[in-house]
Amino acid sequence: IEVCCSRFRPQSALCRLNRDRQVDDATLAEIVEVALRARAATAGAFDPTLGGELAGWGYDRTFPALRRGFGGPRARPPQLLVGLAGSRVELTGEGQLDLGGIAKGWAIDRLAASLHEGGCPWALVDGGGDLFGFGAPWRVGTPSGHALWVNANAVATSSTRQRRWTCADGTEAHHILDPSTAAPVRGSIHTVTVQAASTHEADAWAKAILIRPALIA
Repeated sequence: IEVCCSRFRPQSALCRLNRDRQVDDATLAEIVEVALRARAATAGAFDPTLGGELAGWGYDRTFPALRRGFGGPRARPPQLLVGLAGSRVELTGEGQLDLGGIAKGWAIDRLAASLHEGGCPWALVDGGGDLFGFGAPWRVGTPSGHALWVNANAVATSSTRQRRWTCADGTEAHHILDPSTAAPVRGSIHTVTVQAASTHEADAWAKAILIRPALIA
């Protein structure tokens, strides 16, 4: 899934899609469909079509390189249209897809399902902070210092305190972009943790609520 969906591997299916505007890949198509459903469910607060904007802000290289000052504000192009037909994905218009967090959540869900279907009585699958647990009440901590019990569900956290850098013009940036401005979200909430039935849902809603806190209602 990493090889398929990474923005940082030039031969990944995602990079080929962003470059060639169409690709035939069943895994990518399934994850793109999941991402588009999440965009609809969150009324656009979660938006996978901001890959070009992320790159414009400098998030197209390693973090040590970012800290040396790359990127900066840029205008968002017209809405990128994403077409799906079976395993075929097609992009129309300017822009790029970014599936980072939701693809990771989807991978965690797939692994947890595979373990469960294979007869594993209990497991906690941790993908670096986003996790799914089953078969036992797992007690997990959150960045805010709270504890949650996880059993047959998932937890994901999104934060503007991580993955931060300073652009060449001195602008502070991070990797959570507001779709309405194509700029790093600025607000009083800096960290959101969500529990949901699946990890990819928890990841999408954590980002969406960080961008639009009113969605908590």
